[in-house]
Amino acid sequence: MHDIIYIEQLATDAIIGIYDWERQQTQPLLFDIEMEVPIFSAAQSDAIGDTVDYAVVSDFICEYVEESRVELLETLLESLSSELFARFKGIQHLKIKVSKPQAVKKAKTVGLIIQRSRPL
Repeated sequence: MHDIIYIEQLATDAIIGIYDWERQQTQPLLFDIEMEVPIFSAAQSDAIGDTVDYAVVSDFICEYVEESRVELLETLLESLSSELFARFKGIQHLKIKVSKPQAVKKAKTVGLIIQRSRPL
């Protein structure tokens, strides 16, 4: 059984990229996140403390991304996934998609998708 808590189109801004113009101004990033979280305990208790609070995760991701200054999406998502596992013990598996809509003028968006499992 796989229970998924998800967040779609979480919008935030970041200084990210390899070009000079990308280092001088923020640009939008959109995140789609799927978190595999066993929900049985929360379903029984009806208590937010027994699950992963998507509002808290959303706030954390926005703050983390806005403070980052890395050049590559690869670096950002790898470090972000490690932090999510460290802070939210209920997450067993993560799928993160980030879209960078201003990166390629002729494309609606470009980006990266990663999937990670909690380290044993």
